[in-house]
Order: sequence, then structure tokens, then C-alpha cells
Amino acid sequence: TIKQLQASSINLHLLAGNHELTVLGFLDAPILEETHPYNKLLQNSLEELSSLTFEQQIKYFEELRNKHPDNHKLLEIIHWYIHYGSTLLEEIRHKYLNNNKKAKIHILLKILRNILFQQQYFESITNSLKLIHREQEILFVHAGINKYWATAIEKHSINAINQSFQTQLHTKHQTYHFIQADPKKAIVWKRIDETPFISRQTAQILRKQGITTIIRGHDTNCDPLITLENGITVISIDIGIGRRDDKDIHNKYGWTKITPTTITIHTETDTTSTYTPHIPNLKATNSSTIQIPRKHH
Repeated sequence: TIKQLQASSINLHLLAGNHELTVLGFLDAPILEETHPYNKLLQNSLEELSSLTFEQQIKYFEELRNKHPDNHKLLEIIHWYIHYGSTLLEEIRHKYLNNNKKAKIHILLKILRNILFQQQYFESITNSLKLIHREQEILFVHAGINKYWATAIEKHSINAINQSFQTQLHTKHQTYHFIQADPKKAIVWKRIDETPFISRQTAQILRKQGITTIIRGHDTNCDPLITLENGITVISIDIGIGRRDDKDIHNKYGWTKITPTTITIHTETDTTSTYTPHIPNLKATNSSTIQIPRKHH
């Protein structure tokens, strides 16, 4: 899908989310280095997990957590492998190693790292990832904004924030620490059910910068959910721009169209869009399309 859009000369802004940074961060984790004291335990664990069913993997993880309760980095990578990484690494095994079942996990991880950081096409995507994008009064992020990020927007340009993020992304062990550290991680991990989602202080800083609307994804139960958070309109819409044949909730697709006067949200879902009724002039034209007047244009 990205290749098709780039071929059409469309100006793309790719926002980093928790899934991308989790993969990039774990590939950068110190424990993956052969000299790390727990590297062998990690490699052995991953190899053993690769031959187990999902239920057996969960049991293995619980046993490992009981044995090494303080080894958070080990447990985080094992958890990632069980829930996400195994599928990704099997795809690497199939595409790049002719489905060689004897290939060790650490070889698959090295190939994945080379793909993301050295192959020209994928490297260009990694190098273009942003944390924040702004179009006039509208802010786009993957998950959310807290006071830390609102203050960063106040003190620095968004371009400078994104450049700093890219520097961290290409600095050894910085990506891994980035996705784990409060308050930075809120921008890719913050959930819509956190109360308040936008604090009064955060909203005040954003409004001073002329920001009235945040468009975000991350929460799969939003299709879309529109709320008013201390004067900031928050549009939660977890959709994609590519079709998939399976019915996984992450594979819904749709778009947000911004004109000088309105924001139109369209999703191809079977559920009715929900929103806070007291947002002025918000109009649902049908179950999948909503229009919101822009406050500044």
C-alpha cells in the first residue's frame, strides 16, 4: 500500500506506533547482544518456545516469570515473541530463508534488523517515521499527548521533535529505553480510557499553540469515538489504508478527509459511530460517516 501511494506522488506522513517501536526497540535491546549475561537464556528460551503451542508458550512464560521475576527485559521480549514476534519471524523464515525450519531464532532476528535498517526500501520507511504531525490546528499522533509532549511542542518545533526522535531511533539502545520510559512512552501507548485523557494543563498548553483537535489511533474499539477533553476535540479512529481478507479488528480501513471547513471521517465497519453529543454542530450522516466543523481554518 505504501509503495502504491508513493508511486502516486502522494505526500505521506508515517507515524510511529507502539508496534513499530516495540519491534525496533527489542531489536536494539542490550540483552540481544551475545556478550549480555542473559543472552544465552533468551536464545534458549526463544528456541524452545518456537516448538510449543500457544497454550504451552503461555505456561512457559509463567514459569519463566516465577524463576526470573526481576529480569524485566527478558520477560518483555519473551512476551513480545509469544504475542507478536513469532508470526513476524516466521514470515522472515519463509521469505528470506526458504522456510528453513532449522534456522535459529537469533539468525532470524539479525535478518529482521538488516531488513529494517539496511535494506533500501524498508530503511527509507524507518528513516521517515515521525512521532507527531500537524496540519494547522489538527495534531496527529498514534496514541496520545500528555503534559510532557505538550510542553515539548510549546518549546520546540514539531520538526525538531521528529528529528530528535530519528536520532534516538538510530542511537544504540535508545529506542528500547524510549518505549519503556515515562513520560515519553505516552505518545505511543496512551489509552483512551485514561481519565482524563487530556489533562487541563495539557489542554491549556495545546490551545495556546493553536491546537484544537487531536486525531489518534491505537485503541481498536474506536470506529470512531469522538470526545471533548478539556476543550480539545479528540478523534479516536484505529483504521488502516490497505485491504486485508481476514477479519482482524486492526484490518478495518477508512480515512479522515480534511477540507478548509470540515473534518469528515469514514470507516467501513458494521458498528455505529459514537461521539459526545455536546460537541457543537457535529453531524453523523450515517453509521460510517461523520462530519465535524473545523474551529480554525
